[in-house]
Amino acid sequence: MPNRRQCAALHGFCFAITLFLIGMLVARFVIARLLLATLKKTGLRDGVAFTVSHLLYYVTLAILLLVAISYAGIPFTIFAFFGGALAIAAGFGSQKILNNFLSGVILLIALASPTQDLILHRGRSRA
Repeated sequence: MPNRRQCAALHGFCFAITLFLIGMLVARFVIARLLLATLKKTGLRDGVAFTVSHLLYYVTLAILLLVAISYAGIPFTIFAFFGGALAIAAGFGSQKILNNFLSGVILLIALASPTQDLILHRGRSRA
């Protein structure tokens, strides 16, 4: 039979997950609204607005994750201890994935191509 402390910890953890998931949905909705309003008012190109909205979404997710971890009662000192090992494991394990992700972000920032541009890669076109 679980005691009160275990139930409270489980409740906090479930609430933190719910908070994160609802925050993701709200962030996506709010950022999409801001994207539409920005495009109408400033006349930015689609690619620039798309890039800024995605970067804002990633920053919002990082903040939501920190808030959810804090609310779940998980101390941040745990991450300081495991952070080094996790960084090494992530570096070796997902080096290519992280490299491709960062390359994509750099391309989004550097090129900021409109959303309807046609891209040729190895003789094949992808819209």
